[in-house]
Amino acid sequence: MMGTPPTTSGLRQVHPGSIAAEKWDRFAQRHPEATVYHLSAWGEILRRSYRFEPVYLGLEGPGDELRGILPLVYGRGPLSGPRVSSLPVIRWAGPLGNAADDELALLDAACEPVRSGKAERLYVRSKKEGYDRVLPDLAARRLFPSWFVELPREPDAFWERFTGRSKSLRRNVNKAQRSGVTVREGRSDSDLRRFYHLYLKTMRKHRELPRTLGQLLVAHRLLGPPGVFKLFVAESDGRVIAGGVFHYFRDTVDLLYNASDDR
Repeated sequence: MMGTPPTTSGLRQVHPGSIAAEKWDRFAQRHPEATVYHLSAWGEILRRSYRFEPVYLGLEGPGDELRGILPLVYGRGPLSGPRVSSLPVIRWAGPLGNAADDELALLDAACEPVRSGKAERLYVRSKKEGYDRVLPDLAARRLFPSWFVELPREPDAFWERFTGRSKSLRRNVNKAQRSGVTVREGRSDSDLRRFYHLYLKTMRKHRELPRTLGQLLVAHRLLGPPGVFKLFVAESDGRVIAGGVFHYFRDTVDLLYNASDDR
């Protein structure tokens, strides 16, 4: 049950890339409701890729204890005007706190740019509900639902589940292997560029707007070393014929972007 927002005197801005970002990431890593997009690197990814200004908020308690975080960026669009978001481009972010009141304090502070006229809108994408019942400035909007599938941890059990529901799937995988198709992790910018060329063709086929190459390159450089951002490519005769970009965060694997050659 949401309560009354506490005082926001402990709020301060956290700049991604500073020493404070390490403290921020430790909080995100241990919070049970955090997503990969709560990591501080995403402020820098959005700044470099789309020129959003990170305005991350941290809530501190006694002894500089970090009690809550809210990733925010400020941007200005020709149609939307100035706005504050948590976060644009990605699916889920929103506030994380040790308690519900901590999250309400962060959201209350996030509304301040709109109250003061610096921004026209605040967008917060969060899996949680009920904030609008306490903070009158907020209005809830329903988004598309998400589904999660628990996967077996053992490789053999995973393969059995992956192919057990479709004989054609097992047959197609075996056929690809016999014809010399190999799969490997793409670790270089060159691998990412080759995948992106195929990704553009796939998105054009489906009449969807692609993410920018700049976003993928920056994410690869910032999230690749800690093992969060991973690219896998399937190759035949030296050509990339399929691939996928994944996020690995704690015990969850997210497929973000994939592409394949119709030939």
